[in-house]
Amino acid sequence: MNPSAAPPIQRGPLLASFSVLLLPAAATLLLPGQHIHFAGPLWLLALAPTLHLAYLRGWPGAAMAMALSVALLVLVHVAAGIMVRPVPENLPWVLPLLLIMGLSFGWFGDRLRREAGQPTERELTDPVTGLPSGAQARLLLENEFWAARRGRPVAVVLFELDGFSRYLATEGDAAADQALASFGDILNSTTRRMNLSARLGPARFMSILDGSDDEGALGFAERVREAFAGTTSGGHGLLVSAGIAGYQPSMSDPGDLAAAAELALQRAREAGGDCVRLFGRPASAAGSTTGAREVVGTARKRSSRGPAIREGQIESTLQGQGRTVLLVEEETSIRTLMATHLQKRGCEVEEAHDASEGMAALAREFDVVITDLRLPGLPGHDLVSAVKARWPETPVIVITGVRDSQLTADALSAGADRYLFKPFSMEELEKHLSELLIRRDDRVARHRELSRDLSSNLRQTPETRDAIVEAARALVRAVEVQDPYTEGSGVRVGSYALALLDGLGPDGPQVDREGLRLAAELRDVGKIAVPDAILNKPSPLTADEYRLVREHPRASRRILDPLLGDELIVAVAAWHHERWDGTGYPDRLAGEAIPLPARIVAISDSLDAMTSPRAYRTPLDWDDAVEQIRARTGTHFDPGLQAALQAALPELKEVYAAAFPSQLQKEDTSSPETTNETRHPHD
Repeated sequence: MNPSAAPPIQRGPLLASFSVLLLPAAATLLLPGQHIHFAGPLWLLALAPTLHLAYLRGWPGAAMAMALSVALLVLVHVAAGIMVRPVPENLPWVLPLLLIMGLSFGWFGDRLRREAGQPTERELTDPVTGLPSGAQARLLLENEFWAARRGRPVAVVLFELDGFSRYLATEGDAAADQALASFGDILNSTTRRMNLSARLGPARFMSILDGSDDEGALGFAERVREAFAGTTSGGHGLLVSAGIAGYQPSMSDPGDLAAAAELALQRAREAGGDCVRLFGRPASAAGSTTGAREVVGTARKRSSRGPAIREGQIESTLQGQGRTVLLVEEETSIRTLMATHLQKRGCEVEEAHDASEGMAALAREFDVVITDLRLPGLPGHDLVSAVKARWPETPVIVITGVRDSQLTADALSAGADRYLFKPFSMEELEKHLSELLIRRDDRVARHRELSRDLSSNLRQTPETRDAIVEAARALVRAVEVQDPYTEGSGVRVGSYALALLDGLGPDGPQVDREGLRLAAELRDVGKIAVPDAILNKPSPLTADEYRLVREHPRASRRILDPLLGDELIVAVAAWHHERWDGTGYPDRLAGEAIPLPARIVAISDSLDAMTSPRAYRTPLDWDDAVEQIRARTGTHFDPGLQAALQAALPELKEVYAAAFPSQLQKEDTSSPETTNETRHPHD
């Protein structure tokens, strides 16, 4: 079955799934006022068409159904307003649940469609070797990987018959099949009952060893290699190379484990073949670091195979050419030593003295970040969090001279990939860098492939994106129901942002205008997770309430990223509350590390917040608000946008005058302190 060939949509079941929406619509419009609260949960029936279309069309189908369902909900509530009927008070809690479950259905449906085209329909047994198929191996690998994360060891061995293509050409199909069958017999007889060996390709095999560490896998691979070397095929020059990888806590999915074994096998081939390579931490070397070592079989070492390599020999794997490294370290001598060493390996190194400099350097993406945890100013784990938020695919190595369990926990919870204690060797650092760069390259490649697929789908079905945008706008309208003071804010902030963009002039940075407008409109969709009692609280927020409100940019990002996958929109939603000096939230980004669209919307959002009424204060007049923006330039706001603000002032004031014509004539006596953001950070 071709996964891209979607099953036809039958009209009858589709209409039946959408017909269930009549029940919540009728309940909203017809239930007596004292029972109207029952109508809110009934809107969860909108999941019926979402589930139906998610199964048939995956993500696009789920998005389409969610958009239509939310659009119907909005229309029904508009009708309720016209009829002067109450609306369910629990609806703001139902909407996020509807969205989350709808997204889950879309993910599940997409996965079902992909798996429908996976090798689950192929033969379960390889006809030549009698071994299980590669599909079974991949399924077991996934199960064993997650078991390993719970503490059970697992190792993967990849075997490849050296020179198989040449052997097939010279000896013929029958001899090649006999050699494969012979190797299959050896694997079958050597593999324990609880383990599995399978054929992956023409001359490629995988063994998954449950409960085995690196040393156990090494012994297994050597037995297989030596046994095959003693067969007739081995005598004809058809030998075996193997790559071994054991589970490591830094691995995030089964693909990482398989990729590590693939890398080890590649090194075995590069060494001349007929050998075993081990990737990972050698169990026999206490205190050793993650890296790679090569173990060459004692039999059949010939000079024509290349130079002999001693058992346990360590080989540097850092491929530095063209790699960029951000190095954040307070001690000049250590920083210089590491920078010089990495530069000799071909890396481009940018140095930073403290976390603030490191934050500012995140304006560009690095291949890897190395940072101390004990830094002047901000703690190092804040920098780790910022790296992972701004550039999720960038690995981070943290270094420290203090063995502090709390520091370690903070760094790991912030997203650190590796942890090194001073003093450490440059060889140790290189091994960590090598493995992390390999993993990063693999993830970036997969992300690009996924992005291409997503872009392709969106190009093929532009109506899908329109429907998703409308669903997101419906969520924004739900936020405005919670906080009526923000009604129309998205449109105003979008207009302000475009005026500021125009103020940069035709030679300024190129930013997608419609994308910027939409980003401004959707920026605060995450406030749907904040209770309206907090949003409209007339008194100062408590510490817990303050922390909850400051999380809404992350909530916006979690909602918009899977829905739209648009970098500009996600950047604005995530970082329009960051400040130029690094004191904003949620990730404390600083300077140009904050994307330009987010910096533009930060000014637009603050201008609108200060000139709009709130439950806890009256609005500032226009001139005072503009003066506040100017006063905070260089701390809150990008000083590079000051000229754009000045140039855009006439257009900005026109937007303000159209929105608040009566305020333009009033004299507001509110002091600047009434806009203090420590009271209400959502302003």
